[in-house]
Amino acid sequence: MDGFKEGLFPSDAITYLEEQGRRAFQDGKLVFMRNWPFLHASLSATDGSSKVAGKFDITSIPGTDGPGVSTLGGRSLAISPFTPNKATALEFVKFFTSEEQAQKRLALSSRAPVYATLFADPAVVAKRPFFPTLLTSLNNAQPRPKVVQYGATTKAIQEEAYAAITGTKDTDTALNDMQAKLTELTK
Repeated sequence: MDGFKEGLFPSDAITYLEEQGRRAFQDGKLVFMRNWPFLHASLSATDGSSKVAGKFDITSIPGTDGPGVSTLGGRSLAISPFTPNKATALEFVKFFTSEEQAQKRLALSSRAPVYATLFADPAVVAKRPFFPTLLTSLNNAQPRPKVVQYGATTKAIQEEAYAAITGTKDTDTALNDMQAKLTELTK
């Protein structure tokens, strides 16, 4: 099946950036979307800004034989060794990353918390019913591969995937070309 040729996917979706994809999904123009949990709040908005409010669900990434494997990213905080206020910075990090602050942020957004207990809290799940599914995905997730030339690696993957999806290359050729580029980058 060719989802683009058969009209399952809008032809311009192939070039969507993240925000364009979110908007198209929220406007009811896309069947699927892969993104981050923070979008649940805007997709569920009942103020008329979302045409999909109450009409979508969130699940794990599909895999070959069941749920697939997500990758872990991160929103890490760090303190510069050159800051003159290391103790104050550390106190802020402790404050900002506390479970109490995570609970307060959950009241304002659907960003995933770092505390597993919040994924099962009945009050949180009532507002964010996808959190148990998200916790399972996080528990099965793997770190992103370590890549020295991240930008070049991403570009190689994007170019060859784009060529396969648009039909300018058959899938096997695109995969072989991608592997050759990635092999060259890791020398």
